[in-house]
Amino acid sequence: MTYKRIDTPAQPMRFISGIAVDDNDRYHAYVSFSSYDAYTPGQPGHIFEVRYNPATTAATWTNLSYDIGDQPVTDVEYDSASSDLYAATDFGALRLVKGGTSWIPAATGLPPVAVYDLTLADGKHSADRVLYAATHGRSIWRTELPKSRDRDAWRERRPSGLLSCATPAPGVPASRASRCARCVPAGRRLRRLGQR
Repeated sequence: MTYKRIDTPAQPMRFISGIAVDDNDRYHAYVSFSSYDAYTPGQPGHIFEVRYNPATTAATWTNLSYDIGDQPVTDVEYDSASSDLYAATDFGALRLVKGGTSWIPAATGLPPVAVYDLTLADGKHSADRVLYAATHGRSIWRTELPKSRDRDAWRERRPSGLLSCATPAPGVPASRASRCARCVPAGRRLRRLGQR
């Protein structure tokens, strides 16, 4: 096995914070970069679509940052069912609708706090489609995604609330920790957020 470098000098020379591969096309992925454009003014951008061509062994990078602003993007998640893209930022989780050029909040109800990790439970093992967001100091949140490609369904979605697993911290009621059983389908292990 051999790794081959596929980036170009046009990409920011900053920390790569996330990679999301399209479930339907192994040569199609999204890459997020942390830090600020000010540190790499000649290579701006925080989120890129990457298409690899195995015939030429080259990749095409397209900047999808649009109006996201000059802020670190800490993770990226791609929904192969809807073709929507999600970004974790210092001010919450954002969504780029397929074909869109404007980032919007992923859902209502999430506090304006840094989100460091996103994981999409895509319904392969259950009927649920859930986006989890791991925050800095405000625990883990979830929102149910539409079961269809109907984007209007988003208007009625609300985060399902705090997901607390494991032993509660001192001063945290045990009832909050017991929510885990209701959030994760029986017999299913909640993997570390961001792990594939």
